[in-house]
Amino acid sequence: MAIPNPGFSVTRIECKESRIGKKPVTVPKGVTASLENQTLRVKGPLGELTQNYPREIKLQYDPSGIITVSRAMDTRKAQQMHGLFRCGLFISVLFTSYACVFFFQCCGVGNNVKLANSKLSLS
Repeated sequence: MAIPNPGFSVTRIECKESRIGKKPVTVPKGVTASLENQTLRVKGPLGELTQNYPREIKLQYDPSGIITVSRAMDTRKAQQMHGLFRCGLFISVLFTSYACVFFFQCCGVGNNVKLANSKLSLS
């Protein structure tokens, strides 16, 4: 005996490659990047950052200064991390090469902001 269709259908959604993850990251002049296994070390005029990548993510470093991020496996977890780790790589390169300025705006009642010896205290 066949079970009647209750009026809805289930469709499987395929996750495609991340648009953000496909973009290569260009390493500017004055910044060096080294890749050892799954550890990327970015060194620039403003400091050095090291980031470990999971085995689902594959990094390729071109000597001309271009780093590409791709998926090593075709799993759902790798698809979710593809764009995320590309953004993390871009931020590492950005923060070691350019000084960044942040602007905060506190609105409302009861905010206490203090700046002492170049340290910001929010409470």
